[in-house]
Amino acid sequence: LWTLGHLESKQVAGVVSISAVGDPRIDHQVNPKRYRKLFGRDPDTKDLASMDSLALIKSGMPSLLCTHADGDMVVPVASHKAYAEAYRKAGNDVSFFEYSSECLPGLTGHCMWRPMVKPNKLVPCLEERIVQFVQRGGEMKCTRMRREGE
Repeated sequence: LWTLGHLESKQVAGVVSISAVGDPRIDHQVNPKRYRKLFGRDPDTKDLASMDSLALIKSGMPSLLCTHADGDMVVPVASHKAYAEAYRKAGNDVSFFEYSSECLPGLTGHCMWRPMVKPNKLVPCLEERIVQFVQRGGEMKCTRMRREGE
């Protein structure tokens, strides 16, 4: 999402975001150790603002597909949803695909990889949604953030 904020929008048809930290303030509340390790100390408001991709959102950005498992144990889904909502409020095309972490037995962590499959392969419902987005050339043609199935 940080990279998305620095892309030349005219050169990008669409972007897929998988289990991303959308709002570092929300993520920090859930995972303070991650930020202590990153900064070497407890981060302050300025530190969190320095890595905040929300501040880079502007109107006219490419279509965005955000995907996140409801049972993600690494990044809270609320962090990613906050970004998607801000993206939508700026007038950009965004779809939020939240899938069940119970869709396959044995999913852990970010819940995006098929368990025990090498090389890594995405969970089928996630892979299918990304393929649909890519086949449409990133065009979502949606006017509001939506959860898959709506």
